[in-house]
Amino acid sequence: MSFGESIRHILLLKGEAPLAAVILIALTICFAATPAHAAADCASFEKDFDAAVQKKSVLEAREAAKKWSNDFVCGERGDAIEARYLRFLIDLARTEPTQREAALGEVERRLMILQDWRIAALLGDYYWCAHDRKSAFRWYEKSLNFIRAHPGRPASKKELQALLAKAAAASAEDDPRASASDRTLDGLYARVQSADALVVPLPMGFSPGKAQLTRQGEAVMQALAMAAKQQNLKTLRLVGHAAPHEAYGKETELSKRRVEAVRDALLRLGVQARIKISWRGARAPFDTSALPIQPQTDAERQALDRRIDWLRGKGE
Repeated sequence: MSFGESIRHILLLKGEAPLAAVILIALTICFAATPAHAAADCASFEKDFDAAVQKKSVLEAREAAKKWSNDFVCGERGDAIEARYLRFLIDLARTEPTQREAALGEVERRLMILQDWRIAALLGDYYWCAHDRKSAFRWYEKSLNFIRAHPGRPASKKELQALLAKAAAASAEDDPRASASDRTLDGLYARVQSADALVVPLPMGFSPGKAQLTRQGEAVMQALAMAAKQQNLKTLRLVGHAAPHEAYGKETELSKRRVEAVRDALLRLGVQARIKISWRGARAPFDTSALPIQPQTDAERQALDRRIDWLRGKGE
């Protein structure tokens, strides 16, 4: 039935049926005709958006995304449309230096509303590739917090593990003389729903060849103690590590002394959890496979290997 025929049908019914029945019939006819028209309309909106992206026009892409998401039917995918727009802006920042600042500013503003963990992680990847570790960590951590805040948008164990590795790597210091970090580490320490155990690499810096924590390492360890208390953990499982060739064949002993030092410090800070420790020496290097760009120097790789892993799972 065409739109005109529908109207004539409703008019003929007027006076012969209660008003509520007329409205119901009208709605039924309109929604019955919606799918075919909606499919065509949505495809048209998407085509306009893709054309704007190809032209690298922020204004046209923004307007196309707005029309698409504001449509009564097509707009039900509003979050996915917004995510596509933000992906476009991140790609634009990567390829068009003159538009970088404006594009990134818009991404950050809109992402705090959308709170899409995947886009936040993608923005972290951008900053990592731009060698801006502080900004990379900030957005990896926000990504972890978005996952926690929106359980209806879950991440798989593999995705969580990769994100934890990225956040830890972005926060790790490669200079033992660096001052205490001003990064909050909330995302790393937060409880994230997962059916399986997770390995949380903690950026707990140690001086090369020693079990002594750096100033950043002290700050990270204190944050871990606070998290253990706030979450009322019953068990805390920690694993010590060392970098290859760091202690002239005594890496296993070094990793043992490191994890023991952290355990003792946590106990001094009043952690009530049962702390279980183990150590791996240099047998388990930091897994860098998830990083957008691999560490460029031996110093960076070794800083990642001088760490403590927190094993999270059931029974905490």
